[in-house]
Formats: sequence, structure tokens, C-alpha cells
Amino acid sequence: MGSDEDPKEYDKLRLIFRKLLIVGNVFGLSMIFLMLVWALKYGGGFDWNDKIGSVNIHILIMLTFMLYLHGHAAIIYRVLPNMPKYGVKLMHASIHFIVCIGIAVGLAAAVQSHYLKNAEHFYSLHSWLGISAIGIYYLQFLGGFICFLLPMTPMSIRNTAMPFHKFAGQSVFTLATGAAVTGVMLKAIGSLGIEYPKLPAPAMALNFAGFLVLLFAIIIGVLMSDHRFRRRPRPEGELLLTKTGGGILGGGDGDTSDHAD
Repeated sequence: MGSDEDPKEYDKLRLIFRKLLIVGNVFGLSMIFLMLVWALKYGGGFDWNDKIGSVNIHILIMLTFMLYLHGHAAIIYRVLPNMPKYGVKLMHASIHFIVCIGIAVGLAAAVQSHYLKNAEHFYSLHSWLGISAIGIYYLQFLGGFICFLLPMTPMSIRNTAMPFHKFAGQSVFTLATGAAVTGVMLKAIGSLGIEYPKLPAPAMALNFAGFLVLLFAIIIGVLMSDHRFRRRPRPEGELLLTKTGGGILGGGDGDTSDHAD
């Protein structure tokens, strides 16, 4: 918290942030749970060697990793404002690394499903959005590692790269949201066909799942982009930064590479 900021106002903003975070988690966990129930009850379950089961694996993994965990990794600096900066930075990078692994498995599951169906790959708007999000995400992770985790990276490069890092992160999350919504729609149309307009229980479940995706994305988007929720610099963090010059263990709370600012 800055020295010129009203502590009561700060506490009020933190309370709003926590409430929005809880609501966002309710939406996010509900979308994952609803897709899990749909896949088990209506969608044919999960089976890597089955054309239907493998695409269900793809859907659940991408919702969990590319959207839910990715969203939380993006706002973790704001979720943990009092934790030392270097610790949050390591958590931020670790979650993104886990997401990278999950994305690879989820993409492989989609390719497996198309292979089993002898279908063309990457022709739909859903796949275009998804591949764009995945490509930028991996480049973003590599760039983030080089710019913000390597101790020898100069602070001038970090300061220059940070606006692009933030913009790329928000863009990937937006693309992932679009891919998720269009993916749910494709699944509804593909699995239900002419029955979809009649809105049977499976159609309702998928529609609600897609709606929850949007609600979750909106909440995370607000928490990610609203400057009032940024992580405030702390004097001890600025002192740590001065002494260490940044780096993987030197990025104090006053580091201008703060993802939440």
C-alpha cells in the first residue's frame, strides 16, 4: 500500500477483491464440475482411445488448465499482496509451467480425437482461437522466463517488456475464453444435432457450462485489469530490490516488473 493511500479505502478495495474472487471461483469450479457431470452422464465418459472420450478429455483439461488455472496465475500477485515478491513470482511461474503441461496434454487429446474420427484438423473458428491462444501462451511463458526469472536480465529490459507481457497475458486469456465458448457450442451441436433446439437436459447443461465460462472470464478479467486492485509496493520490497537488483530471488515488492500493477 502506498504511503499516500487511505488505509480504510485500501481495506475496502481488498474486501471487494476477495468477494469477487470467491464469486469467480464459484463460477469457475461450477463450469468444470458441470462439464465433468455432463461428460460422465451424457457425453460418453473419458477414454483416450475413443473418439468421443478423447475429446471430452480435451474439453475438461482445457477448461481446468487453460482457463481456470491460467486465470488464477494471472492474478496471483493481487491475491497474495502481502507475500514477499520473489515467493509470488515463483508461484506465478510454477502455475504457468503446470498450465503449459496441461495444455500439451489437452491439445494431444484433441488431435487424438480427430485422428480416431479420421477428421480434418484445425479448420474451425474454435481451433483457430485455441491454437492462437496456445501459441501466444508458450511464447509468453518463454519470454517471461527470460525477462523476469533469469537473474542476469537487466532491469531496463524488464521494464520495457512488462507492458507487452501484461497485454499478451490478457490477450491469451481472452482468446482462451473465446475458444472455450465456441468449443462448448461445437460440442453441443455435434453431440445433439437436430435435438439441440429442443433443449434437452444435455443441451441445457452445455449451455449453462458455456455461460459459466463467460461469467468466470468476466470476473477474472476485472480482477486482472482493474488498476485499483493492483499489488501495492512495500518499503521492505523496495529495499530488497535496491540491494539485489532484481532477478528470480531479487524481485522485491518494489520491482517495476510487478505483474499486478
